[in-house]
Amino acid sequence: MLLSIINHFLELYWSQDYFFERLFAMNSFNFQNYSVKYLEAGKRTPLIFLHNGSSSHKIWCKQIDYYSKKYHVFAFDLLGFGQSDRPDITYSLDLYVNIIEQFIVHKKLSSTILVGNCIGASIALTLAKRHPHLIDQLVLMNIYGGSKTLKIMKLIEWRIVSPTLAAQLLSIPFISTPETLWAKNPKKDDPLLEYFYDVVEKHPLAIQSRKNLIAGAHTFSTVLNFFSKLKNFPKTLLLWGKNNRAIHVKYGRKFKQILSPDEYYELVECGHLCMHENPEKVNSLIDRFLKSSS
Repeated sequence: MLLSIINHFLELYWSQDYFFERLFAMNSFNFQNYSVKYLEAGKRTPLIFLHNGSSSHKIWCKQIDYYSKKYHVFAFDLLGFGQSDRPDITYSLDLYVNIIEQFIVHKKLSSTILVGNCIGASIALTLAKRHPHLIDQLVLMNIYGGSKTLKIMKLIEWRIVSPTLAAQLLSIPFISTPETLWAKNPKKDDPLLEYFYDVVEKHPLAIQSRKNLIAGAHTFSTVLNFFSKLKNFPKTLLLWGKNNRAIHVKYGRKFKQILSPDEYYELVECGHLCMHENPEKVNSLIDRFLKSSS
């Protein structure tokens, strides 16, 4: 009996999640008196990971471990999510772009690579458009473009429902569940799925954070505005989950037309979390792109 208990705790300690948290420590960046948490590991060229809404740096676990061996990795918990502060303010595109811009300047980073998913991709793209001299290469996945890419947000714009009501509705299991972020429902013991249910959804301020992001969702529509590449615009890789149930692949093809990225790939049997669903393929595509465009 005692031996089985000891073995249980050893398995728990050495599980991916527990080991990961011990291997990589979280740091804090002060932005307007708010604490923005980020994970830092590795050396050399800076590589920043930005997650999708209502998640955290944990979606990038399989990239952080891999890329920290050859890059100086920073993986953020965006304001309002993960371990960062959760102020009751509107989470707009400008807010997030300003945070990452100030972080890069504060850290005196150069030749920075930005990797973003969903709103993280919108943040990365907008920062590169405004300050291309700060960014060397872009890896964008499943870009969020406001109500044009997520139709439930039109109800907010038309004032049919309030951000608070929308956040509450999106917390009802039969309306929206974390499983829809995968191309097909993941196994119940998937560590990221467990994290969504046990940590993200159970956070006491989860609905407030979702409400604040929904309130600022319309600001992300600007990424779909007319786009004209500057001469010194960073080299760009665009990836999209071909079976994305959150933001349909047709928007990936639309962004391909708008952005004219240097490389574009649709990941078969992947959804909104392609970096987790098929990390080997995603990492190989990023590797090849970074080498060919450096």
